[in-house]
Amino acid sequence: MNPILTLGILAHVDAGKTSITECLLHHTGATKALGSVDKGSAITDGLTMEKSRGISIKSSSVSFTWQDQSFQLVDTPGHLDFSAEVDRSLSILDGVILVVSAKEGVQAQTINLWERLKERNLPVLIFFNKIDRAGVNIEQVFLEVEKDLGAKLFALNYPDLSDPEDPQLVSFTEAGGHLDSVLLDKSLENLADTNESFLEDYLEGNFSDLLQILAKGKQAITSGSLYGALFGSAKLGIGIEAILKSISTLLPPSTDYFSTVSAKVFKIRFEEKKGRLAYIKSYGGILKAKDVIRSQQLDKDIKINQLFKPVLGELVQVADCILEKLVRSPLLMESFQVIY
Repeated sequence: MNPILTLGILAHVDAGKTSITECLLHHTGATKALGSVDKGSAITDGLTMEKSRGISIKSSSVSFTWQDQSFQLVDTPGHLDFSAEVDRSLSILDGVILVVSAKEGVQAQTINLWERLKERNLPVLIFFNKIDRAGVNIEQVFLEVEKDLGAKLFALNYPDLSDPEDPQLVSFTEAGGHLDSVLLDKSLENLADTNESFLEDYLEGNFSDLLQILAKGKQAITSGSLYGALFGSAKLGIGIEAILKSISTLLPPSTDYFSTVSAKVFKIRFEEKKGRLAYIKSYGGILKAKDVIRSQQLDKDIKINQLFKPVLGELVQVADCILEKLVRSPLLMESFQVIY
């Protein structure tokens, strides 16, 4: 079995995190209907206040499978007031999709989030959302992200906005006619700065083999020398397939596994009917209801009453949680009841 990849979607408020999450769930077949933030039908916005205000207040975890790869997706709040929720989630992530609005560009929370991601050295892909909005200057926003975040980007596809009413995405290997654009020219320059074998081709203007250039760009992204940039519109469902392909190939799963039972609590909340619920990220072993575990931080034994697994916004009770090598996901325990 392939390892479960735990991803976080982070952004400034209203950049489109939850809409992207809903698109990913629908595109992969996890949901039959596309959830909407505006209509209050988003899976990850379950609180009454979230539905009424149209913003995420708490971190939510959902899972989906795409091409035999399992993902656990953590949708985090974008508002600065709920930064503590984001911080708790960062500790269990294998990688991050940082969403930047192509209309508003870099905002205060974007920079705050970036600094936290750099501190934790997490792999990051940057998704420029809302390319369909009127007045978008995607080249200016691209350069703004590079300057304000200090990040060298490599565009994995190209947004053709020549017809504002019909934005199109062009794959990198088919973007030969756009190599003189700021997006691709800067991407090639960044690659030349990090790859000596490509530097000579770059200086000679030899860009005939775009497939090979893309391969080198992906190598630079996986090594952390460059950050992959993707473009799209969650509203129109554009660029969702590209996100799935990129997270499957460019974000490596964690290798932090243990032979004995090991897990990390990253969130605790109270529910009226279920009591105290503790969300955990598992790293090895098997947990069962009525097990007694040792909390290193509290220095005491804690009994697990029930185990639950979050499935599309609902908690489904399970008999046990297998935390064996290569099988990991967030879980919740009550008093601890556990969710994974």
